Amino acid sequence: PMPPPPGPAASRWSVNFEGFDDYVQLPALSSIQSISLWLWIDPQQLRNPVYLVAGKSALTGRKKSRRLLNELVFFSSVGVGSMWANLFVDGARALIEWDSLPKERWAHVHLEAAAQFDDELTLMSDWTNSPVSVTGNLRGLLTEVYVWSRELTPYELEGMYQGWNGRANDGSLLAYYNMEEGGE
Repeated sequence: PMPPPPGPAASRWSVNFEGFDDYVQLPALSSIQSISLWLWIDPQQLRNPVYLVAGKSALTGRKKSRRLLNELVFFSSVGVGSMWANLFVDGARALIEWDSLPKERWAHVHLEAAAQFDDELTLMSDWTNSPVSVTGNLRGLLTEVYVWSRELTPYELEGMYQGWNGRANDGSLLAYYNMEEGGE
């Protein structure tokens, strides 16, 4: 599906994050390799730093040794974790940095990790403790989230940006979340 239209109608087809205490916590997933998001980032943030993706702890590598994921898998306005190897915006490769994310317009953002990892991730915020203590809340809209067990090809990324057509249906999709606040 294509992203929702910008403007007032977008609130029906997405979840509105106001920058205070909103976040999405994904369940524990194994073998995460990449994440795709349709989102709109408000250029006026209430806090600094703000986070697009953050993790709690990770199991990575052949031995699945436990590491602090916040050091490896985070994407924020003040830095990017070392686990991220590639960033694609609207189907095109971009520098792996906060300033590569478009503000005040709908964008398809795809992050690829250097290796598979297992974790619970938060989107649109950071969590600092267990139980969750949420900080770094991002203002914006989120409409779709895809979690993959592999990197996507340029052909698949372009297909997602142009409108999902099932090109990557080989079983590598670990999770799909359609955010619909006020939808029917």
